[in-house]
Amino acid sequence: MADQDSGDVYVLPFALAFDTRERLDGFLTALQWVVDRHDIYRTAIVWEGLREPVQVVARHVDLPVTEIVLDEEGPEPVDQLLQAAGSWMDLRCAPLLRMTVAAEAGADGRWLALLRLHHIMQDHTALDVLLGELRAFLTGTRRRCRSRCRSVSS
Repeated sequence: MADQDSGDVYVLPFALAFDTRERLDGFLTALQWVVDRHDIYRTAIVWEGLREPVQVVARHVDLPVTEIVLDEEGPEPVDQLLQAAGSWMDLRCAPLLRMTVAAEAGADGRWLALLRLHHIMQDHTALDVLLGELRAFLTGTRRRCRSRCRSVSS
């Protein structure tokens, strides 16, 4: 398994921008809702002291959100988010998705976010489900999503 000093090609970063903190908070609430709905997002992989790795699913996990302050004199804001978040993710700690957020200096309330997902629990099909459910939550159509998405993600 990867060590913390090396990069992890299986950690997929997605940079996002929100025009207000309220919209960012709405997105974080929606993402927590998706984490609560799907056991794969509450999964950790443990192997220490075991004959083989096992998948452990927690009943509940809080979405880890780290807020940083951007350096106006530093690199590009997204590069600062990437640097702060790192490129490694501990498979033993659920959930295997993380958020790093920051207010963008001089951007009239705009916020940037970096969503990192580990490929061990997120492929293209699962990403489509994740995005569809986020959209359903944010547009107020999550009732339809409950019945439609259950068969896709179960």
